[in-house]
Amino acid sequence: MSRLSSFAVSGAIALCIVVAVVLTGCGGGGNAIFPSDYQRPSWGLTNGKIAFAWIGGNAAGTYIATIPQGGGGQTNITPSNNPQSGLEGGYDPSFDAAGDKLVIVSKRVNQTNDGIYTMDATGEDANFARLTAITGTGYDFQPFWVTATAGTYANQVVYSSCRGTDGHGQILSISPTPSATPAPATVLSISGQSLTWPTISPDGNLLAYGVTAQTLDAYKNDNTQVMEAHVRRLSDNADFVIVDSANTAVWAAAHTDAPAFSPDSHKLALYTNISGQSEIWVVDISQIESGAVAPGSFSPQQLTHSGTVATPNRWPVFSPDGTRMLYISGYELWTISSDPASTNPNPIRLTRTY
Repeated sequence: MSRLSSFAVSGAIALCIVVAVVLTGCGGGGNAIFPSDYQRPSWGLTNGKIAFAWIGGNAAGTYIATIPQGGGGQTNITPSNNPQSGLEGGYDPSFDAAGDKLVIVSKRVNQTNDGIYTMDATGEDANFARLTAITGTGYDFQPFWVTATAGTYANQVVYSSCRGTDGHGQILSISPTPSATPAPATVLSISGQSLTWPTISPDGNLLAYGVTAQTLDAYKNDNTQVMEAHVRRLSDNADFVIVDSANTAVWAAAHTDAPAFSPDSHKLALYTNISGQSEIWVVDISQIESGAVAPGSFSPQQLTHSGTVATPNRWPVFSPDGTRMLYISGYELWTISSDPASTNPNPIRLTRTY
């Protein structure tokens, strides 16, 4: 029985656990809104909240909201009542270590290029400020607020950017403190490649990211093309492609993206379409930090199994204690046991669309 289809069998039990989020449009008329299927959510380390982008409002814009980690009452964090004014709500949220603040992607004051902003995680646009430059060509997106307390990028924001490039994305870092003269630093740039969804391990020693030959514009408009997930050891810049060592040809032709570290930095979650549609996989990467990585070391294990339901499962995020995996499936937020070998994965839906 598939892990997700097992929900149908235990549906009565799961529905008693899940607190449905009844989402209604902010512009009147009861327009439906739902979690975006194209942006990764964020699970706060200590605040018991999940931040995510949702679609709806007056002009089907994208906005940021939070919910309790067990599901339930939605709190809108960015305004959604006047998208015609040039105020875009935002997407790609990421909590800081304390869970008090977020970095997001947005464009405000009628700007044409997306940039990285910081704000309080308490209410609509509280202490909202831009981190990256407003002027110039290109854009910045996919920010990750580094929660590590040690290492080169401790408490920095890393993100993907195509500013000053040929359209391919590079990974930059910037201080989370707003400045009138933003000064990003280059973390990694590879000629002719776009680097996406950068994330730093909780211990500060590893960088994970996606790699594609597409420009960022092409990647944003078609996320099915061939793509790899990489992990880089920051102490010596040794780089490792995360593939199934016993099935490299299949993985080399797949779209693999959005890597996310476990709290102990020993595992990596990602999504890949090697099975025909996007599913969440987990791989042990503990040998990377220990030194030499032997051939055939990586053996990813499939976590989600959609079965006959043609619904992609994407954007994995480990829970703060590492026991659950948050992901988006069918424009809904779900959690499931993070152990691929679990006989009781207990999938729980946190949101419900209407």
